[in-house]
Amino acid sequence: MLEGILFIALPPDRLNNRFEFDRAFLIDLAEYRHHFGKNLYLAASFNYNGQDRKRLYRLAETGVPLVATGDI
Repeated sequence: MLEGILFIALPPDRLNNRFEFDRAFLIDLAEYRHHFGKNLYLAASFNYNGQDRKRLYRLAETGVPLVATGDI
């Protein structure tokens, strides 16, 4: 692992019908966490599609620190 390098994962834009992230994303996220450890962050931004609150809540539930992205 390179010191000082951060990895910011881009989550899916939408939740599934149960207002959850698809399993494939969560599996990928677990693999990223294994490889990058504390250097892993999730990009958090508003999509303005009516799911922002639920999506940000689900992102926070992953336990991976969030970093604000987009027009902030």
